[in-house]
Amino acid sequence: MAEKRRRPGSPKGPRPHLRQYPDDYTHRMYYGFLKMRAQAKFRGEMFELTFDDFRELWGQDYDRRGRASDSLVLTKKDTNFIWSRDNCHIIRRQEQLIRDGGVRLRQPKNWRQE
Repeated sequence: MAEKRRRPGSPKGPRPHLRQYPDDYTHRMYYGFLKMRAQAKFRGEMFELTFDDFRELWGQDYDRRGRASDSLVLTKKDTNFIWSRDNCHIIRRQEQLIRDGGVRLRQPKNWRQE
């Protein structure tokens, strides 16, 4: 597939004015929300969380998420229920790994067996 060329004289680089959320912080948060929703769909989980709910849950702590044990994660209170506003909360990653340690070892239901 041929790469689409820009017209002569058009600006190069990122074009935040064309984004749904031009603000960089909100754009990064929205992109994280889309990835989270796609992962839930891949795992076959129901996902009723909206972006507004996601933004309210994280507040100003979105930059504190990560892979370190003291980073924050958005997780379900009860893993048997759906992703919704009432069933989600933010906790430290270490607490989540202790609580759900065995969950990470299982494969999704629709994972290919080769």
